Amino acid sequence: MSQFEFFMTFYGLLLGLAVAELMAGFANLIGAKARPRLGLFTPLLGFTVFIQLMATFLDA
Repeated sequence: MSQFEFFMTFYGLLLGLAVAELMAGFANLIGAKARPRLGLFTPLLGFTVFIQLMATFLDA
């Protein structure tokens, strides 16, 4: 395995874990017994982070 293949594998794993953590956080917010007041900016920020992660996947 070349250094490039190792780096891309590690980079893909890191981005995949970031997406999983983001989705798990939103799932915990949705499944919470006491509904927190999210407002508009929290979901918008999560969506923006998700779009940035997907754009990074495509650029890599």
